[in-house]
Amino acid sequence: MFLMVGAIVIGALLRKRQWEIITSESLRAGGSDLNLVKRIEKLEEDVRSCGTFIRMLSRQLEKLGIRFRVTRKALKDPISETAALAQKNSEATRALAMQEDILEKELGEIQKVLLAMQEQQQKQLELILAIGKARRLQESQQDFVVKESGGDKSNSAPSEKTVIEQMETPV
Repeated sequence: MFLMVGAIVIGALLRKRQWEIITSESLRAGGSDLNLVKRIEKLEEDVRSCGTFIRMLSRQLEKLGIRFRVTRKALKDPISETAALAQKNSEATRALAMQEDILEKELGEIQKVLLAMQEQQQKQLELILAIGKARRLQESQQDFVVKESGGDKSNSAPSEKTVIEQMETPV
């Protein structure tokens, strides 16, 4: 509707301007009526072609408006779904980040416990080795005592205290 009114106004302005040009030229040329009629016919033809062109543009604009509304309606749901999905992804990412922090703390604690366990195992292994050395030392002393005395093996065993003292003494 607005375009139609605009077209009429533009047409009126064009006619006025053309009329001014024609009248000013006809006054200069001496007023040839035949030339004036041809110019008016040409001007009317130009106005008709402008009107046709404006109607065509108006139809195309209406079609584009309809396409725009249809496209907007068609994309409204996918856009809102995408926004909801982005919100869910954001929440899931935050939850995963929190879980990652918790797991990192737990992993650090587990590593500390494992290190403590390894240290305990090392100490236990050293104690087992020390006991094994003490036993071998004790057996070798018992064998030595039995060989020297030629007697009972069980009566001449060194005390546990002496075995531990011998173990602690560097050789």
